[in-house]
Amino acid sequence: FSSGDDREVRTEDLYGLLHYLGARPRQSVVEDIVNGMTRYASLSYQEFMDFLRRYREQDIKELRKQFEAADKDHNGFLDPQELHVLLLELGYSPTGAVTREALAEIDKDKSGTVEFHEFEQLREHLRKTRGFLKEEARELKEIYMRAKGGAEVEMSIDQVERIKTYLGYIVPAEAVESILKTIDSDGSGALNFDELLQLVRCFQDWEFETMCSIIATFSEDTVAKAVLAFLDKRGWRHRPRGADAVRHSEARRASMSRYELGDHGPPPGVAAYQKLSLRHIGAVLVEMGYYPSDEVIEEILTTHFAQRRYPNALSVPEMCDFLRAYRLTEGFTAAQIRELEETFQREQAVSVAGDNDDTLDALELGRVLRWFGISQTLQQIRRFIEEVDFDGKHQLEFHEFVKLMRQFYQEEGKMVREKFIHFRMSTEDSIKRSSVSPTVARVLASLGMERREVLSRDEFHRFFRAYRNALMESFRTNFGYAPSEVERLRAIFHTYDREHTGLLNDEQCRRLIEDHMPEATMSLRGKEQMKAILANLPPPVLLQSTKQQCANPVADGQASVSSAVDSATDDEGASSSTRGASVGPSHSRSRKKATKPTFRMDFHQFLALMRKAYDARDERDIVREEEAIQKCGYTPEEVEAFRQLFTSYVDSSGEMQMETLLKLLGNLTELDAYGAEHFRQLLVQFSPEHREVARFPQFLLLMKHIIKQNVLKLNEIASQVVTGRPHNGSKGSS
Repeated sequence: FSSGDDREVRTEDLYGLLHYLGARPRQSVVEDIVNGMTRYASLSYQEFMDFLRRYREQDIKELRKQFEAADKDHNGFLDPQELHVLLLELGYSPTGAVTREALAEIDKDKSGTVEFHEFEQLREHLRKTRGFLKEEARELKEIYMRAKGGAEVEMSIDQVERIKTYLGYIVPAEAVESILKTIDSDGSGALNFDELLQLVRCFQDWEFETMCSIIATFSEDTVAKAVLAFLDKRGWRHRPRGADAVRHSEARRASMSRYELGDHGPPPGVAAYQKLSLRHIGAVLVEMGYYPSDEVIEEILTTHFAQRRYPNALSVPEMCDFLRAYRLTEGFTAAQIRELEETFQREQAVSVAGDNDDTLDALELGRVLRWFGISQTLQQIRRFIEEVDFDGKHQLEFHEFVKLMRQFYQEEGKMVREKFIHFRMSTEDSIKRSSVSPTVARVLASLGMERREVLSRDEFHRFFRAYRNALMESFRTNFGYAPSEVERLRAIFHTYDREHTGLLNDEQCRRLIEDHMPEATMSLRGKEQMKAILANLPPPVLLQSTKQQCANPVADGQASVSSAVDSATDDEGASSSTRGASVGPSHSRSRKKATKPTFRMDFHQFLALMRKAYDARDERDIVREEEAIQKCGYTPEEVEAFRQLFTSYVDSSGEMQMETLLKLLGNLTELDAYGAEHFRQLLVQFSPEHREVARFPQFLLLMKHIIKQNVLKLNEIASQVVTGRPHNGSKGSS
């Protein structure tokens, strides 16, 4: 914290310094001590030690007053309830579980109560542990060791956002930045483990204080003043000030005004807002940035708060415990966790390498996400894994998978709320039915709400849950494809079904496979893989009653493969008689007049074919990506940077088209016809199927070639763009 040639500490940094040491000072106390010592803006080392002595004396006096005030029956002891309320007020214990564990450590005589000297010891214990349970500290230690990488280095602050998301805290970027300025006071850009504990504890404090400020904002002035006085007692520094505070208050009052406080007036401290109605817990969490379901709230109340102080409300200390319980569930009910676990176990048994492990690889995770109605490309999935997977195994254990699913549903809840706010009427907490789309209207009709002209917030959320369930069923029926993807594939199907029969014949299937699955026509392995796929397609929807299709679908599928795939290439040297014999006795050459079965594929089977073919393609991509990384010598950071660039330019197909590549490069330089043709040739060169597209493995190879060969002098152009110096023929800093 010291700076300058004389290494003095600035007085404005003393508050943060005390927090860094684990104390919970009040800003006014720090200012009074400094004003009594010096008129200057900094302290020498001797003055700083004098400041600490004075603060310690003042702190003990304040602590004794607070202890005596909390001792309601004046017997010189604090019972567990009195103890926790005081520790919460002072900012040392965020939850009842922390207080109970600390009390067990300090209360040697097992009396269940503490005297003042024991209270001092307990506060010191919480100062050192930063208010974490032992189990919480162990979890954070494991995360820290994984996040920091090398054994001899500290963790980069670049990992902070990732850790915050992993742990499930909703703290805005500006608050995180302010907290980091205090903790990383030397600007090193790295944190040790104790500083990580401080950081996470600051997240907890921010959330608690935000919760209190929400309640205070919608309260009567007398209660609001008491609550804000309590926050000042904790040394809160995150609340809006000045004009920002006015806008903050007006915005919250306009959006919702349905918090209930206690019936006992505004006594100081936590008792000022003694209880919060159970029906408003969800509203408080939403204002904090969480989006819990009614089922989760009810389950937590039943499981953890059956013996709560009030039958229809939670006290603020109980609300702190509720937040912790909610975070431990990751926002899911026990039934939802069981469903996640069953799906996880069903998919993790088969991995790319054939290992029967306890993790999900990228392919397995993709299938799981599609089961829950979430469509992502392979490269997007790999990015998600990297964000959650701190051990660098590129696979997810179950607890990591649950955290990832929580992130998806958190973002979804945020989107739903934003949509409601966008469409709602200015003066009401509702939206007009006429403002929603025909699709929404159809779902409303299925819920029996087709006659409603106005939808309340709760009805809108009820609608979305029904829509979400319908969407999930659509994904499962359509082999993991989103409605928009189904329509894209339907358009492809219709380009081959020119007679609009709803069926593709042998020749049409052959052309489709050549155009969209070239791997199946270029190698023996590809052909055998396609045979297996076609032989195991589901029954057709249109021809289930047709004897031609139902007599022997497996044999028919194999026969169609021979005509649709084998005829495309003959480089394997297999004779037509051998291929015919492979179909089975019923199709051998000895029966000269036997009629070759005619294969027909409907759209339902086409979707299944495309899904299986895409999964096989993704499996090849994973192997090819590892080969490309080894060949190019990329670091993990470089791979992720390229992955982020690639995914930002491709659609759900996961392929970068020629036009897209030119657009990407066009951000650096103008490309003439010669340059465009050169990159077209490169795309074809690196594509295993010699197509004018690049998937991520080929993109890695292409980028390495461009950098190594300095194609069209793009290295110099990119460097000048970064430094802001325009290049002749380039687009400068665009």
